Amino acid sequence: MKIKNILINEWKSLGISAYIPFLVYILLLFYCRLFRDDQRIIILALQAVLPVMSSWWVVLSFYNLVEEEGKEVFFSYPMNRWWIGIGRCLAFYILHMIITYILIIFCSVNSANIINVFIQLAIQSFFFTGLSFMLVLLTQNTSVSIAIPFGYCTFELLSEGKILSFINIYNFKVQFQLAEISMNSNIIYILLLSLLFMSIGQALILNKFGIYIEGKR
Repeated sequence: MKIKNILINEWKSLGISAYIPFLVYILLLFYCRLFRDDQRIIILALQAVLPVMSSWWVVLSFYNLVEEEGKEVFFSYPMNRWWIGIGRCLAFYILHMIITYILIIFCSVNSANIINVFIQLAIQSFFFTGLSFMLVLLTQNTSVSIAIPFGYCTFELLSEGKILSFINIYNFKVQFQLAEISMNSNIIYILLLSLLFMSIGQALILNKFGIYIEGKR
């Protein structure tokens, strides 16, 4: 019950902006249904929209922490130090992936590819979750923390991964073979980089706000 109440309160704290991704998801669904006979367009569209949208809720969830006064009140809530940082990120990541799986099914992805596409999107979304978590604590600015992931996404898609090739997380192959989707050669690198972002974000939150969370477990 305690966890349920925390999750409900976290969602309410996001305000009306929390529902913006759902509008994006609806538009994505219509777009994919329009091109339901072209798997390449569908998968590229899913890659272009879903992973980067995982940043939205993560960044918004830290708005009260980094841009508003009254941090003492925020840290008076019964939550441990891990929930304040990584726990919160993972909660919104899981919610995002549940929605992602539903959209994959309704966006006409071939049944044989569903699991593999889901794995690819899960890895990409985890990257953006970790990146946005680190950025919002590093910059103390939610607008910048949202703009950078969306800017990265835009440049990578327009250049087909050539601008920042050393951290390209997208798959632009014309033929989406199952092995290529789930076993991309950069998969370990992307996961390690994502975990690094998560670790830096957690270290920043402990360092910047340690005075408030000292003694929490």
